[in-house]
This record gives sequence, C-alpha cells and structure tokens, in this order.
Amino acid sequence: MRFSDFLLLFSIIAMFFACSGEKKDIIPQRKMAAILVDIHLADEIAANRYSVAPETELDSASLYGWLFEKHAVTRAQFDSSVVYYASKSDALNKIYKNVSDRVSKMEAELARIAEEESKKSVIYEDTKMYRLPLDGKREKIPFEVPLSGEGDYTVNARIIMQKTDQSVNPRITAYFWYDDGTPEGSREYFRSIPIKKNDRPNMYSVSKMLDDPKYTHLKGFILDHDNTDTLFVKNAVVLKISVTK
Repeated sequence: MRFSDFLLLFSIIAMFFACSGEKKDIIPQRKMAAILVDIHLADEIAANRYSVAPETELDSASLYGWLFEKHAVTRAQFDSSVVYYASKSDALNKIYKNVSDRVSKMEAELARIAEEESKKSVIYEDTKMYRLPLDGKREKIPFEVPLSGEGDYTVNARIIMQKTDQSVNPRITAYFWYDDGTPEGSREYFRSIPIKKNDRPNMYSVSKMLDDPKYTHLKGFILDHDNTDTLFVKNAVVLKISVTK
C-alpha cells in the first residue's frame, strides 16, 4: 500500500466515526504518529513487499500485536483516538505531517541503501521462509557460499524473533574459511550481529573485506546461539537470506 493510500484510508475511517469522538483515553499526537508509521510498515510487510512466498504471506493484522504492545496502548485506545482526532482537523493535520515526514525520511534512507546495494552483485540468495520451531526447534540455519575473489562481502537476513524465544545470545555468525588441514579449518570472523527479541521484523547485515586469496568459502549461522543444552525452543521467522559482494 502506498503511503498516500494509507493516509486516505485512515481519513475515511476517521470521518466515518467522527460523530462519536470523545476525549477519553486519547493517545497524544506524537505517539499517535509513531503508531501510524509502524502500522504503515506492518501493512507493507503483509503486502508481500519483501518477496515472501504467497503461501506463507503474513497478515498485517497478525503483526499489530507487537505494535500495540510496543507503544503500550490497546486497540480500544487506538480506535478511540482515531475517532477523536477525526473531529480535530488542526490536530489531525499535524499528525499527518508528522507521519509523512517520518515515512519520507525512511523512504529516502531505503532508497540510499538500495542504490548502494544495486552496485553490488548477489552471489547467494535463499528465499525460503524458515519458521521456528515449526522447521526445527533449535535450527541455527547454516550457510556456505563459495568466495569469488577479494572484495567486500555482506551477509543479509530479515528476521522476526519473538520475545518468548529462549536462545542465549542470538546472533548472526559469519566467517571466511579455507582448509588448512585442521578439523575446523582456518577462520576469519566477521563482527557478530545480535538479533533483537522484539516480535517485529528487522533487517540485519554484516560485512567484511576479504583481502587474502587463500580463503575459499564464506560460512556461518543465521540464528547462532550460546545455549549449553538442547532443552530450549527458538521462536523466530527468517524471511530472506542473501550474500552480496
């Protein structure tokens, strides 16, 4: 859904309920704008913007749970606030401008990142959706990619990790590798990226420059952990994995 369409839909809902608006449990303007930005992002994810397979497409309504919890509001408070601000045109316009400014800034940043990424070539892509524990209770999701010479390599993954996940120190682990005759081989590690347990989708990227031609592969784990036993469950979804150079 385009942002202009999103605001139009909000306006229609607001006008429909305008006659019953009362100042009771109303969400402040700035907080309301932040919630609307997150709703827009949830709708974008549910609309398959990030190439999720149709049979596993996410429903935007199912993503609103983390959203209202994040902002410490209820759905009833949100609905009441929509009704209230519908009758306050000045306040509604300020909210619209706040939301528009935030989304425009985010879209500009995404465009900048996309332009940078377009200069890189994708040397590995895994479009499978991994759903844990459905696809394995403690799966680390290993990857192994042949290297194509010296250069700057980046590992990317889009991950939703729930707050109920029991992983200790969940993170992306990546390293350059070559066979030096030892059981583990020679490894040069990337900086680890911690995974947030916040019930929402996040994009993670970790990069490292390869300047030693001895290394032959890029290896690692998308959902690494430090648990010392197997009596735990991961609650996470990985939507997309890729390696660019």
